[in-house]
Amino acid sequence: MQENEVEYVSIEIDGLPKDADSKLIKNLYFRNEHVVCAEPEVNGITGACSGKAKVKVRCQNGLRSDNLLKSLY
Repeated sequence: MQENEVEYVSIEIDGLPKDADSKLIKNLYFRNEHVVCAEPEVNGITGACSGKAKVKVRCQNGLRSDNLLKSLY
C-alpha cells in the first residue's frame, strides 16, 4: 500500500449508552479521526440507542488504521 493511499475501516461498537447519537460516538471515540459515517442502532419502539453502532472511518494509510484499532481495544 502506498503511503498516501486512503483506507476505510468499518468498526462495530458495543456498550453505548441509550442516548448515544452519531455526534456522541464521534466525540467519545474518534476525536482526531475522519468519521465518514456513524450510525447507532436505534430501537424502533423506544427511539433509544440499543447500545450498538456501526462506524466507518477514513484513514490516510494502513499504519494509521492499525493504530486506530489498537487505541480502541
